[in-house]
Amino acid sequence: MATGKLASLIIKISANGAEAEKTFKKLERKVGDFGKKMKEVGTTMSTYITAPVVAAGAIAVRSANQQLQAESRLLTALKGRKDVQDRLIKQAAELQSRTIYGDEVIIEQQAFLAALGLTEQQIGSTINAAIQLSAALGIDLNSAVRNLAKTYSGLAGELGESIPALRNLTAEEMKAGGAIAYVNDNYKGFAEIAAQTGMGPLQQLKNTLGDLAEQFGTILVPIIQKLAVKLKEIAEKFQQLSPRTREIITTVAAIAAAIVAK
Repeated sequence: MATGKLASLIIKISANGAEAEKTFKKLERKVGDFGKKMKEVGTTMSTYITAPVVAAGAIAVRSANQQLQAESRLLTALKGRKDVQDRLIKQAAELQSRTIYGDEVIIEQQAFLAALGLTEQQIGSTINAAIQLSAALGIDLNSAVRNLAKTYSGLAGELGESIPALRNLTAEEMKAGGAIAYVNDNYKGFAEIAAQTGMGPLQQLKNTLGDLAEQFGTILVPIIQKLAVKLKEIAEKFQQLSPRTREIITTVAAIAAAIVAK
C-alpha cells in the first residue's frame, strides 16, 4: 500500500472513530434522559396512582377492622348467640340508612348494652331511643346510651334534669323500660330530621362510602393476615440466627437499599 493511501486510511479511520465516539456520547445522553424521564414517570405514578391506591387500601382495611371488631365484641357480649347478633346487626344497618350514625358505631353501643345483660328487645328499643335522644338534646350517642341504660336501675339520673317528665315515673316503671318507651314516643323523628338537614346528607354519604370501604377491606384483611403470619415466621427465624449472621444480612440489605436509592 502506498504511503499516501495508508495515511489517508488512517485519517479516515480516525475521523470515523471520532464520529462514532460522538454518536455513542449522544446515545449515552439520550439513555440518561430516558432514565430521568422514567424516574419522573415513576414518581408521578407513585404520587397520583400508587400512593392513593395504597392509602385507599389502608382506609378499607381500617374500616373493615373496625366493623369486624365491633361485631366480634357484640357476639362475645351475647355469649355466642349468633342469631341475636344477626338481628341486631340488621337493626344497625337499618338505623344507618335513616340517621347520621354508621352501623359500626351503633354495633359498638349494642355490644355495651349486651354486656350489661339487657335482652335483645331492650337493646333494640334502647338503641333506637338513644339515637333519637342524641339528636333531640344534641348529645353524643355514647352519653345517650349510657344515661338511658341507667334508667333500668330505677333512677332517672341526669336525664331527669333534661326530661322532667321522667321524674313522674316510679322506680318499677323505669326498671320495666318506662323511660325508654317515653323517649321513643316523644322524641320520634328527631334523628331522621337531623339526617336530612345541614351536613346530615353528607354524613350519610360518608357512611355509605364507609360501607363500600368495609367491603373492600373484608377482601384485603385475610390477605394481610396471611402476610402477617409469614412475616412473623421470618422475624422469628431471623432472631434465631447468630449475631454475626444477622449483622451480615443487615449490612447486605443496607448496601442493596443504598444502590436502589441511587
